[in-house]
Amino acid sequence: MLLRNHGTLSVGSSAGEAFIGIFFLERACAQQVNAVSGGRDKVLIAPEAAQLETVGQSKGLGMVSGLAWPGLKRKLDRALPGYDS
Repeated sequence: MLLRNHGTLSVGSSAGEAFIGIFFLERACAQQVNAVSGGRDKVLIAPEAAQLETVGQSKGLGMVSGLAWPGLKRKLDRALPGYDS
């Protein structure tokens, strides 16, 4: 969800799933801004194709977050020991 003047909001079945959802959403937004700033004509995708792609991406989100989240947490533990206390 995009909140005007506040940023993004994500939910998931775990903290990892919510984080990965936000991570991919913010990357997609950055890519969209880069594409628009290029000054070329827009390439429109059929709504049906966009919906199918979105559904397909969300099906694997739990698996991706299950693999990525523990590693990201270890990286944070090394970078900022004691952040969680």
